Amino acid sequence: MARFQPLRLIVALVVLIPSCIAQADVERDFRGSCDQIDAGVRAYLNTRGFTEPECPHCPASQRAGSLRAPGRLIDSKGKAIGTLRIRREYGIPISFWIWSTPLHPRVFLRAKPQPMGCRFGLHMDFIGYAMVLGVMPAGEGLGLPSNKKLEAEYLDAIKAQIESSSN
Repeated sequence: MARFQPLRLIVALVVLIPSCIAQADVERDFRGSCDQIDAGVRAYLNTRGFTEPECPHCPASQRAGSLRAPGRLIDSKGKAIGTLRIRREYGIPISFWIWSTPLHPRVFLRAKPQPMGCRFGLHMDFIGYAMVLGVMPAGEGLGLPSNKKLEAEYLDAIKAQIESSSN
């Protein structure tokens, strides 16, 4: 018989409600075909730590749209990003007493053909595999949505790189 655990319910609601708010992609318009832009975005993200598909055992059609960074994540200026920096600068704010194991980023890629090129979007979140409340393990993972700053930095750097190489 399962026991009702109000603390877990409250924590789940506090953590999950912000992520239930519609999370739109950060988008930029590029000149060129979406296939070319997708290849450029993936090459750039690979240099930033996104080296593996999010779901390596999924069918190819599902693997194509997301990547994860299993090791070190790097910002658009080449500086390493760890869990504390993710919490301070790149994730939505959460209570100081909610912690987790190291946060691992995932990025979702979306290309939308446009009449004059491609609109490319990124959406990111960060996953901790075990959450801690104060000093007590919660028995749950932590999903931290992005505040969209890192996606914007990446897309701006990619756009500048693509435009400078085409000139």
